[in-house]
Amino acid sequence: MLSVVVVYRMPQGGSVTPASMVPILVLALRRGPKVGLAAGAVYGLIQFLIEPVVVHWAQVVLDYALPFTLLGLAGFFRRWPYAGVLVGVAGRMASHVVSGAVFFAAYAPAGVNAWVYSLVYNSSYLVPELVLSLVVVLLLNLGTRGRILTDIGCGTKGRDGKRLLFWPMQGGLRPLATNNGYRPADKGYRKVG
Repeated sequence: MLSVVVVYRMPQGGSVTPASMVPILVLALRRGPKVGLAAGAVYGLIQFLIEPVVVHWAQVVLDYALPFTLLGLAGFFRRWPYAGVLVGVAGRMASHVVSGAVFFAAYAPAGVNAWVYSLVYNSSYLVPELVLSLVVVLLLNLGTRGRILTDIGCGTKGRDGKRLLFWPMQGGLRPLATNNGYRPADKGYRKVG
């Protein structure tokens, strides 16, 4: 489990890990929001069992159940995987910021708004996690020609009714191939390879 390997740990919780959110994000991008949200919820439960910090039951929901579940929001952005990663991590951050402002405001320095402190504190480990996740998803996408994120598919069908696979590109998606090995051409399909 990638979350066990910690690059650095924050004093009141939270840590930078070697892209521990990527498996949940990729699962959501491949299988959609239902599977991504469910996998995130299970991951949040596992995180709670590994490193429990309990102040209040609502804090457990805001720091474990909800933020990791929100990583599954990436599944709504299957055609735009980088936007999906951004939205999933932003959802996680929003949950942690609310928890920090409500339950950990006592840690804020004198004269600093609890919401600002919580946003800065949570950004200090989630922004590096976001950058690592984007880099890993980019490398996975480039290394597999986009197939690792899109083979399960966008669900678009070609002229012959076969599902098309897509390659993410600047300016949109272009058909990579159909399931039967044909690539669309201007006048019908031609065999690939």
